[in-house]
Amino acid sequence: MIVTVGHSYLLYYFIVISTYIIVNISARVSRTNYTKLGKIIFYLAILIPWIIASNRYGIGTDYYNYEKMYYNITNFGSILESIINSSYEPGWIILNYVVKYIFNNEVKYIFVISSLLILFFNFSAIYTYRKRINMSIAIFILMCTLYNPSFNIIRQSLAMAILLFSLKYIDEKKVLKFILLVVLAGSFHYSAFIFVPVYWVLNNNYYNFWSKFKIFVFYLLFILIVVQFEPLFNSLINVGVFSKYNIYEINSNGSIGIGNIIVRLPVILIILLNLKELRKKDPFMGGVTVLYFISLILYFLGYKADYLARIAVTFEMMQIFILSSIIRSQNDLSRKYLYYLLIILYYFIYFTYFILMGNYGETIPYITK
Repeated sequence: MIVTVGHSYLLYYFIVISTYIIVNISARVSRTNYTKLGKIIFYLAILIPWIIASNRYGIGTDYYNYEKMYYNITNFGSILESIINSSYEPGWIILNYVVKYIFNNEVKYIFVISSLLILFFNFSAIYTYRKRINMSIAIFILMCTLYNPSFNIIRQSLAMAILLFSLKYIDEKKVLKFILLVVLAGSFHYSAFIFVPVYWVLNNNYYNFWSKFKIFVFYLLFILIVVQFEPLFNSLINVGVFSKYNIYEINSNGSIGIGNIIVRLPVILIILLNLKELRKKDPFMGGVTVLYFISLILYFLGYKADYLARIAVTFEMMQIFILSSIIRSQNDLSRKYLYYLLIILYYFIYFTYFILMGNYGETIPYITK
């Protein structure tokens, strides 16, 4: 069944707004003596977006590619053979075989399971920081920026969701658990391994010389890698497991992505205006802003190679924590409500213009069997 474009808009608005409202109710209930009920309500908010994502058919730019990928993977006969002989990530291969053996070879369960995992890890990451962020704002940003694209970049979206959850182990200084989650994320999309140095960067005081020096070195090395991206990328795609990324072209004469920065200017300004105060009240969340600024560098150079913009999304998702933490940290109520309104308005416009009208990821019109 094909839903009309207009009704597709209404459907996605309903998903975003209803999920936001349910989480808002959850937050209010959690502030009472019924904290367990609040947690149950919070995770129930997953249901509506999960049902819609699970029952889609033929939408998302790579929908049919994932169907084809499923048959390519499972035709090898065993998980080990697929890992040895195919170029796909081992975690994704295992997930495909789970569908083959448990769900009677029904390929649609690839989308059912992956959608649930993406939502679960993202929601769990947000719930972990419920006492330090505004959960309603965090979920609203998540739904407006990452929900529809997850219909397309499924493996990367799953890896990103796991990475978002892994932040708690940086905060708790549990390096082994962090590394294990990065490895898990990398087993679905190899780009996740770029997140490994984040543990080193975010373990900072921000008020001593050594911490500032670490951030400086991180930025310097990162910029050097970006500047030398073309030869590094060309070398990388000659390695077997990374050969599939040769579909991403390097445009040496490409323009700098100033448009991407202008679009994100309201977010940049809100962060800069509150950065000093945020670092005082919540040093860890203040440190997470470093990752967001990395995404801006990648977007700035995004016209040089499509894959730079794909990597940028991994770091840009930190806006979910940063902005919701800024809202939570406000002492002045009028200022708090002003930021709340501005953030809601900005992401609502972003969602409408880029995700719906721009049809980013090709999720319009919504189609189901």
